[in-house]
Amino acid sequence: MIRTEHIHKSFGKLTVLRDVNVRLERGRAVAVIGPNGSGKTTLIKILLGLVIPDAGTVYFDNQPVQGAYQYRTQIGYMPQIGHYPANLKIRQLFEMMKDLRKGNSNTLDEDLLDTFGLRAMFDKALGTLSGGTKQKVSAALAFLFDPPVLILDEPTAGLDPLASELLKEKIQREHAKGKLILITSHVMADLDDLEKTMNKITKYVLYDIVRNRFVLGYTALLLAITLSFFGFESDSNKGLLSLLNIILMVVPLVSIIFSTIHFYNSYEFIELLLAQPLSRQRIFLSEYAGVAASLSLAFLVGLGVPTVLFDGSQRGAVLIISGLLLTLTFVSLAFLAAVVTRDKAKGIGLALVLWFYFALVYDGLVLGILFSFSDYPLEKPMLLLTALNPTDLARVMVLMKMDISALMGFTGAVFQDFFSTQYGLLVALAVLLVWVAWPVAVATRIFSKKDLYPSPVRRGTMYCPLLLAGEGMGMRLATKIVRVP
Repeated sequence: MIRTEHIHKSFGKLTVLRDVNVRLERGRAVAVIGPNGSGKTTLIKILLGLVIPDAGTVYFDNQPVQGAYQYRTQIGYMPQIGHYPANLKIRQLFEMMKDLRKGNSNTLDEDLLDTFGLRAMFDKALGTLSGGTKQKVSAALAFLFDPPVLILDEPTAGLDPLASELLKEKIQREHAKGKLILITSHVMADLDDLEKTMNKITKYVLYDIVRNRFVLGYTALLLAITLSFFGFESDSNKGLLSLLNIILMVVPLVSIIFSTIHFYNSYEFIELLLAQPLSRQRIFLSEYAGVAASLSLAFLVGLGVPTVLFDGSQRGAVLIISGLLLTLTFVSLAFLAAVVTRDKAKGIGLALVLWFYFALVYDGLVLGILFSFSDYPLEKPMLLLTALNPTDLARVMVLMKMDISALMGFTGAVFQDFFSTQYGLLVALAVLLVWVAWPVAVATRIFSKKDLYPSPVRRGTMYCPLLLAGEGMGMRLATKIVRVP
């Protein structure tokens, strides 16, 4: 049913799996045994398509799985540690999974919901659950669609003795039905008994984020600042100029930092979604849409609505549209930064570098160019240079609607001639839309080929075996070149 041929996988200079050949048939209960760091989770994630092998092929029902995802309709997966959106309720998590798998399974196995007493906690937020309860949720999700294949990564980790025994009994009953069960563990005692026998995602991401205290605080802050600017200034034009600074500095910073941190915090949940029969692109874009929609909603409520009430002119509309597009742009840049590196600190650092570059450094570079070539007519090339920075482009669009181009000299006159026309405004909006689209497009392409691994593999020099155990198999060596600390 599942077969691997000559699987190799390395992380940098560290060889984790070398020439792994495994054949797993229906009706077998197979345990992958090895110490922490020996490659058990890596092997499982290769089977699920979450990690891409450097060489070799994985087959499911004699069909190669590379680039496919429909085969996962036949697999139930329980991760080693379950991480879920903190503000989602248990009920909503199960509803989401049922929505995602709608049409793929006509049979639901909700036995563990009753066994673990999860129905009584359906209205509890996932962020309030203990580690053991989250493990129960993960187990119930793995069995929910009555799949013929169960892949359980350290299933008893974090469970109390009673819950652990109940789960083992459930696994034995499913094995008796002729299902293929693959389990990993580094605790031999846990295996003794077993060896004897994207629109929908976006909705739930949006629900989770809009209840986030930071986003609520961000909305309240924008609302307070907007009301104060318009309240203290009798001239709405001055209020808009003050808000422009907030849009150019604060909105991009909040958008890129929050989006980057949220992506890293959602990594394990994304892995759980990827274990479902869904394409990587759909999951990634749904996650992006949920974050972008949440921050855009916060911007519109906190700044957009008051601006319309105090200044319903075209300049106010351009200000709101510019801020909205900057929000989307920096969320896109955040997702690009997050997929470039798995290290959270490096990802946040890269996001800050991007914000610093577009907010401050780029303008310094442009001023240096203007100073160095001051003897040459650079007014028209300035249009191109402006288009290369979404922050500058948004600034110019708004300023040109406020009739203060005279303060910018001849360059301002050139900008005024171009951006004051309907054609110029449409071109500027199109360029900003390109800034929204290209980072997330590149990020999606990277993500579709990226290994999803929970944490960097530690390096060491000791060689340890990864063992496979199962009925009638005894213990046999599956691979022998696995490094652990």
